[in-house]
Order: sequence, then C-alpha cells, then structure tokens
Amino acid sequence: MERYCEICGGECRRKNGKTVCVRCGYPVKERPLSVAAPLSEAYALLRAQDFSSAQRQFLALLSQNPADPELYWAVMLCRYGIVYERQGDFVFPACYILRRRGIFDDPYFRRALSHARGSLYAYFKAEAVHLENARRNAARIIDENGEGPVRYYAYEELDDIVFERDVQAAKRRLFGTSALVVTALVAISCGAVALIADYVKNRPEPAPSTQWFLVAQWTDTPDVYSGESPERLKDSLSVALSSQGGESVPLEEYAISGELKAGKSTVTISYESYRLDITVNVLGKDGTEGLVYVSVDGGYAVSGYRGASVDIVIPRYYEGEEVVSVSESAFEGASIRFVEIGANVRSVGNKAFSGSSLHSVTVPATVETVGESVFYHCVSLTSVVIENGVLGAAMFGNCTALEKVTFSSQVFAIPNSCFAGCAALESIALPASLEVIYPYAFAACTSLKTVYFPSSLKSIGSYAFAYIGEIAYPYYSGDWTKVEKSANWNVGTRFGDISDG
Repeated sequence: MERYCEICGGECRRKNGKTVCVRCGYPVKERPLSVAAPLSEAYALLRAQDFSSAQRQFLALLSQNPADPELYWAVMLCRYGIVYERQGDFVFPACYILRRRGIFDDPYFRRALSHARGSLYAYFKAEAVHLENARRNAARIIDENGEGPVRYYAYEELDDIVFERDVQAAKRRLFGTSALVVTALVAISCGAVALIADYVKNRPEPAPSTQWFLVAQWTDTPDVYSGESPERLKDSLSVALSSQGGESVPLEEYAISGELKAGKSTVTISYESYRLDITVNVLGKDGTEGLVYVSVDGGYAVSGYRGASVDIVIPRYYEGEEVVSVSESAFEGASIRFVEIGANVRSVGNKAFSGSSLHSVTVPATVETVGESVFYHCVSLTSVVIENGVLGAAMFGNCTALEKVTFSSQVFAIPNSCFAGCAALESIALPASLEVIYPYAFAACTSLKTVYFPSSLKSIGSYAFAYIGEIAYPYYSGDWTKVEKSANWNVGTRFGDISDG
C-alpha cells in the first residue's frame, strides 16, 4: 500500500530499516490500527480535496489525541486547502482556500509547533515556508486573472527579504529571538511556486506565557437569552492573543464556556493555556428550579415540575438549546399560581395544565399547536390572554372562575367546548377575524349576558350557546339572518334583540 508523508505529501519508502519521506526525509510514525485506519481515510479525503470532511475526521482524532502535533498540522492543511501535486518526480504544494491569516499565524500551525519535538520542529518550520509561498502565489494568480480583488489577505511579491521578515516576525511573536537561517529561493514550473529551505540549528525556547494574554472586544451588542449556549456570543466578539510588547494575533479558534443566567453573567474565553473572563448582559428570565426537561426534536420539552415555587417561568433555552414544547399533563393538578411560557415554545400538549391552581395565563404568539383540555377545570383561573391564533377543544372548559378573555386578532375558530362551563364569564368580545364557532363552545356559561359577534362570523355549531339562560345584549353589525346557525345552537338560552352596537 502506498504511504504518503504526513508533513509534505511526498512518497514514503523504506530506507536503512525505516520508512521515510523521499522528499523531506521525515520518518513515518507507526500508529495503532485504531488511529491508523481513520487517519489514512482522512488523508485520502484531503488528497481528494474534500477538505471539510477531512478536517472533521482529523478533529475527531485530535479530540482523542490532543498532544499529537501531526494532527494539528493536518487540520491546518485542511483549513488552507493544501494539496501536494506531482509533476514527474517533483512534488509541490498548491493552495485552494484563501484565508486572511498567513500560515505562520494560523492557530493550528502554532499548536503543531508547540507540541513538536526535535527534528519534527524543523520539518514543520521549513514546510510552512513552502505553504506560505503557495498561499501567496495562489492569490497572485487570482489577482492577475482579474477575478476581483483579493479580500482575504494582502499579497506581496515573494523574495528573500519578504520571507526573512515574515519568518523573523513569526519567531518573535511565537518563539523568542533565537537565530533562524533562511536560504535559497528556487523557482519551479507550474505557477512559479517558490520553495525556500529554512534550516533550524536549535529549537528556540517558547516565550514565557506571562508575556501573552487574551483580549476581547464586542463587535455588537448581542441579544442573548438565559440558558442559551455561550457559543452564541462568538458572533459578537473579536478575540486576540496580545503581548506586553503590543503585538496582537487575532484568534478564530477558541472556546467559550459558562452558564448564561438573566442579568449579568460571567463567561470564560479560553485558548490553549490562556483564560479571560468577560461579563455579558443576559436577557429573558431563568427557568424555575424543579422543571423537568426531556430531549425532543428541535430542543427540549418541559415534561413535569418537582419544585416548590408557585410562580413558574418556562425559559426560552435549557442547556444551550431551545425549549420548544410543554408535554402532555406536564403540570396537571399542580399547585401553581402563574406561568410564563417561554417565547420558543411552539406546542402545548393535552391536559398540560389541567386541574392546576393557575390564576392567570398568557398563551404566547409563538405557540402553533395546542392539545385538548390544556387548561380544563382550572377553577382558580380568572383571566386569559390568547396571543396566538390556535385554540384547542375544551381548552378552558369548566374554568368556573374565568371572568376575562382577550383574543388575538388571528383567531378564526372557537373549537368544541372551548369555554363550556365558564360560569363566571359575563361578557365576551369575539375577535374580528372569527369565522366559525363550533358545538358547545360557550355552553353552560350561565353568567354570560353580553356577546360581541364580529361581522366576519359565518357559522355557529350545535349547542354553542346552549343552557345559558339569557344573553340579553348580543351585538352584530352584519345581517344576522345570513349567519348559518345549526339546530339547537341556543337551546335553553333566550337571546335578546340583536344590536349593531
């Protein structure tokens, strides 16, 4: 089986009892099969120019082998789209992904160097010069072909002075001031990619970590909510590694951790051994302690409650993911007084709050589906605000203390038995969008005296206003005779004269 160098892509052959690269002389590392097989697959993806898939595979291996310098190097190859091309016996790197940052400033290249030992350090440094050359040459070709300005970095002509300056600057930034010798510039065919041999006699000692520190600036003010993942903050942060001497290296790859709670929260930015705490203003409210969460498609559902508080907040987020639903019977019979339903909740299951001691509730506009009997027999419930456009069968049935209902303008139907048995309800103004009132919708609402019917109303179902006694003040501005009314729609109820209000 052909083997290719993990550093430069050259062919590997047996020499003096070892397998080494014929191009750079790097010896092949013998790896256990559990690593060798996925590693071989990852390099095959890289050679096939499937850079994103190859990078995912290398990162997966890196998570299991965090001190492996060759894996950091391989990730860097993917990030710059480096493929080693061959012409005859000659192998040279080509760059297919343009990035603002040069090879010497890439975080994975720097991590590869920090973990490298002995001759591997020299191999990395020498080959990085070749790769930087290929990167710049790719930009030059694009620029000369008139394919638009090169936005990702500033191209400079390649020569000894440029490389001497860049290498020395990289050394000062990363490794101190030990001497580095830059030698011959060799021109080759196919794009005039320059190769420079960079020989390192002694590996410089890294600068002390105290000379470097993390800095972070907000690029905008983030709208981040309690329980959301702190990764969300990366969209609004600019993070760099800075030195006491004033040098600064922008970072793309860094971690951010911490718990976002309403008000002021502290999160930690980390990069290698560096740490920085920042404060962020978090919106929304924290979820009530004692809520039980289960994982569902799209995030989490609240499936129950084991806490002591009578005022409940169902949050927007839990452990970084959206809280998207309230499960069937989640609060059935619960001793709770108030509930705030988070703005990411899109569905509420059957009997979710049935029989609970709620006093008031708002169904937010984000709720798209509701089950049956969601608030059935909540005998302490006195007021309801319905911001969404969808109601459920028997949703507020037998809520005997309910006095006030405020509807959204997007409600088109009152389902079966939705307000049946709401004995304290004296007046109701149905929404201007309403078209259909289904059977038993307001049956046995024995205190109901005033009803405002919208002109959009088209039909009323059987027993919709049955067994009320008297509705003395019905209002309707259209032609009441044209509203389709089922038989027995008002059995046991006497309607006063229809007025246009």
